[in-house]
Amino acid sequence: FRRTGTKSFQGALEILGLSPCYHMHEALNAGVSHIDMWENVHRGINLTENLHKILKDFNSGCDDPIACYPGAMLAAYPNAKFVLNVRPVADWKRSVTTTILPASTTLLYLPSFIWPKGWRVYSWLQEILWGPTGQFEGRFHELAERKFEEHIERVNRVIPPEQLLIYHVGEGWEKLCEFLDIPIPEQPYPHSNESGTHWDSISNTVPGPMVQLVTIPGKLFAWFRGNQKQKRT
Repeated sequence: FRRTGTKSFQGALEILGLSPCYHMHEALNAGVSHIDMWENVHRGINLTENLHKILKDFNSGCDDPIACYPGAMLAAYPNAKFVLNVRPVADWKRSVTTTILPASTTLLYLPSFIWPKGWRVYSWLQEILWGPTGQFEGRFHELAERKFEEHIERVNRVIPPEQLLIYHVGEGWEKLCEFLDIPIPEQPYPHSNESGTHWDSISNTVPGPMVQLVTIPGKLFAWFRGNQKQKRT
């Protein structure tokens, strides 16, 4: 699930030799062809065929859009192991509200008119996540906690227990490596993409001057929220 340590988890899987790992950044960098196939997956069209095409060059995956479709992923990869990353729901909602929600809705809306690929990205994210047909039915602030818990329940219901690990953000290597049957590496577990640095990673997705229209307001917003949090504590 987005904002549950998935960027760090991507790095962890790649350290463990399961590289390359597919993440939302890979979906966005791959271009319109991947967005077209993910739209088909969302609409229930040729699920396994599209997933195999999307992931044919990858050995693992995490984050959206993969996390949106646990049942389809199990059907396409029936012998795969699945990890459900979880964190306190209040922390998760706060993180989404200060990072990917503004980045993929309000702040992406203006560049989408002058960046050719932008409107496709914007409309796709609304379809699968933020809009009326998306996971949050166009009402993130109202439904966030319920949808978070429903996702956890759905994964537990769909994925066989012997193929599923419930992984709490911050647990490190031991539990993960035991589940994957991979030796614990000497490297420390990676930590990346904290809320304050999330906006830096967008520069790898949004081209040229367009990135400034998204990241500068986003960094200011994150700075303001960080200061407000410090004052409360």
